[in-house]
Amino acid sequence: MSYRTLQSLFIAALASLYVTPIMADAVNVNLSTTNEIQQSLKVSQKVAEDINLGCQYQTCRSEKDLMKIPGVEQSMLNKHRQDVIYSIMERGMSETGDF
Repeated sequence: MSYRTLQSLFIAALASLYVTPIMADAVNVNLSTTNEIQQSLKVSQKVAEDINLGCQYQTCRSEKDLMKIPGVEQSMLNKHRQDVIYSIMERGMSETGDF
């Protein structure tokens, strides 16, 4: 390979680091820990605790249920819609990468 080809490949690889989206792990709001909820949904510790406790007290089956929890905003749900799991049969990603 020529120097120019290697240089082009290096620049392309470097550029991909800046444009690759960082995807959050899916989180089951009914089964996950406060820490997992906080990391996945990018919310404060307090909001994550409220989600954890609220969904333990009464199973959250939809966004509508989450919206009843103080501190949960529609903009957060819109941003992380694909990351939220409501089914009590599906765990989501744990910190170890296992399902």
